[in-house]
Amino acid sequence: MPANFIRDKLNYKPWADSRFKNLDFYYKMLSGTLYDHIKIPFTMEKDINGKYIPLRERRPSVIYNLPKVVVRRSSRLLFGDKHFPKFVVQDQKVAAFLQNIADTADLQGTMLNAAYVGSIGSVLILIRLVESTFSYEVIDPRWCIPSFDIHGRIEEVLIRYPAFGSTLLAYCFNIDQEDLDNYFIFARRITKTEEIVYNPIREEEFEIKNLVKNDKRSIEHKLDLFPGVWIRNLFPEIGYDGTCTFSQVENSCIEIDYQLSQCGRGLKYNSDPQLLLKEPAGNDESGIMPVRSTSQAILVGPDGDGKLLEISGAGQKVVLEFVKALRQYVLEVMSGSRKDTEQSYGNMSGRAMELLEADLIALTAEKRLTYGEKGLKELCRTTLKIAAKNN
Repeated sequence: MPANFIRDKLNYKPWADSRFKNLDFYYKMLSGTLYDHIKIPFTMEKDINGKYIPLRERRPSVIYNLPKVVVRRSSRLLFGDKHFPKFVVQDQKVAAFLQNIADTADLQGTMLNAAYVGSIGSVLILIRLVESTFSYEVIDPRWCIPSFDIHGRIEEVLIRYPAFGSTLLAYCFNIDQEDLDNYFIFARRITKTEEIVYNPIREEEFEIKNLVKNDKRSIEHKLDLFPGVWIRNLFPEIGYDGTCTFSQVENSCIEIDYQLSQCGRGLKYNSDPQLLLKEPAGNDESGIMPVRSTSQAILVGPDGDGKLLEISGAGQKVVLEFVKALRQYVLEVMSGSRKDTEQSYGNMSGRAMELLEADLIALTAEKRLTYGEKGLKELCRTTLKIAAKNN
């Protein structure tokens, strides 16, 4: 099924631009919420007027989230467990300082989260220093509008995201009582010298030009550098963002969900086949269809007959073979592991296992450049610069 059909059915507010919509589509694929806007269950064949409902307008009952599988595996191979890189610095004091921050600020967890969220295209990691303690914040790229200098380094970012009036009231913003259940846009801008907090604006009235600075909540950090890093996922880079890990397989992933849902529908039909009665019936003159069970017999006349309309199940086998082929195609395009979990490989050497996972290792190696060289290293450098300015 074409992914554009799903895209066109997603509802967005006027403030959502094309970049937000594109990133949000991939985020929904990754989180398994792509079909949440479709309210019709997959098993509902007709509406209240008896009109047939096409399959594409029903919500799949099976969501086989292959993008999430590949993204999690590659992220774990990149930063998980013992794969997290060690700090190699000539100055042992600097190495000890970075290791201490990594331990106290959960740097490994931050990078795992960043690699997962960033798979949709990009990710922002902000550095916090409060009372001589460092911490890191991973920001979803959907909410960010970054600006870069001529060298491609981020110099400021506008972060805006929707929030309920009741949530903003809990943070001591002035929200009217009748607006507690309404959405507002909360925005803040991070620059090289300050963090600007803006007054919330009702979602339907939001425009960047209407933002008003809240002087009491805004602060000047005077670092003269941007306190964070912007990481693009994969090459080639597209504007602010890199290439989504699974952008090439969106149609196939949706097709898999609908094919498996249709297969499940056929299985349910086989479990409860249609009953066909040929008149004349027996002596039951009530006109009411009896309950189907082993204890309830249906009486038919001498010329009557009864049958259960069942399907052979051969079609389901074909569907499963088709899904299996689609799965292999999706994993090949995404450079995911194509290892068959149902097949026993016996005792394998390390080299053989490496060849079996060659595609996934290649994907991880590419991410090591973006999330390692341009991500983690730059994050450590910026952390050291901030620490030096606050000594």
